[in-house]
Amino acid sequence: MRWRLSGVPVGLVEPPLGALLLLLVVASHAVAGTPWPAVALDVASCVIAALTGRWPREAGGALVAASGAYLLLPPGVATLGQLAILIPILGLGIRGERRLRTILAGAFLVLIVADAVRQSASQRLSLAGVIFLVAGLLTAWWVGDLFAAARRAQEEAARAALMADRLATARDLHDTVAHTLSLMSWRAQRAQLRGQADAEDLDFFVRASAQSVQELRVLLTLLRADEPAAVGDTTWRLPQLPEVIDQAEARLRQEGFPVTVTAEGDLASVPGGLAATLEKVSREAVNNIVKHGMPGTLCRLLVSVDDREVDLAFLNTVSHQPGAARPAGHPALGVAGMSERVAAVGGTLISRRTGNQWLTQVTLPLGVSGNDDSPATTPREGES
Repeated sequence: MRWRLSGVPVGLVEPPLGALLLLLVVASHAVAGTPWPAVALDVASCVIAALTGRWPREAGGALVAASGAYLLLPPGVATLGQLAILIPILGLGIRGERRLRTILAGAFLVLIVADAVRQSASQRLSLAGVIFLVAGLLTAWWVGDLFAAARRAQEEAARAALMADRLATARDLHDTVAHTLSLMSWRAQRAQLRGQADAEDLDFFVRASAQSVQELRVLLTLLRADEPAAVGDTTWRLPQLPEVIDQAEARLRQEGFPVTVTAEGDLASVPGGLAATLEKVSREAVNNIVKHGMPGTLCRLLVSVDDREVDLAFLNTVSHQPGAARPAGHPALGVAGMSERVAAVGGTLISRRTGNQWLTQVTLPLGVSGNDDSPATTPREGES
């Protein structure tokens, strides 16, 4: 497998570098009139270095052997081909193959020291050559590490994006399909307690099952689409806050809960993105009221909008007995999803019981795109 960095296969780094070094070698030898054995050895080293991207072990071993052959050249013959081994050291560093890179670097250090001592009787000149080659080695090593770190960061970002997509999909499944199926289950249990299902229940089951199928199709279309634009007309339209309030009120009244609505401020001024978040919270809050509330008792829905924030609250009566709590091992996925959505836009969520009253309240800042990873609240007993 070839890792990719910014869409370019890493295995293609070595050939262009080998070709560039080969051009420099040919030009330098043409000017200096170097003996042909040195020219041939330099050309072979450049070609082998270009192949290390495809066959790192085999070509790397051959390159070490070629570097050792430089010791057979007459002293004083200047060659650029010795720099060829820096190419696989760079490439291996980019790919993160540390063991093979260390072996090649160690062999290179041994060979350049031996060749520097052989090339000149002047200890000063030999030391200068060693410093130059070691500096090249360290530079190739450092640049390779930089590219490897960039690749790892890119992979981590891709993994984080994948996890975020999975989390968003899980929330959407709960907010749509799981929500509808939960209502079907609750309606069926209520019919079971009565001992029969009337025409209204059957009509609800038909509509809810068809809605679940449509919601699944929309989610699958979103998951399969390569680009958001490919989804087309299947995407949801951003809601408006007045619509969200009307839908919540209508649903509660339909389930037998009297509702009083108190609204302050310009609800239509709330951006569609925030209204969509409030729609999810509203849907979950209403669902919890229907499942855990006392039908026939008053529900209060309060919403206010000012220049800085929008506030939405549901207040309802619940049973005096805490028997509405879910079975052990059944997490409060609904409230967890609400918390994540609210925290993502920099808002706060309150969901708590005081006596026989339950309060669900969300506050979102206007004109702020927050991204707080911490949950905004902790689910309490009886939430879903």
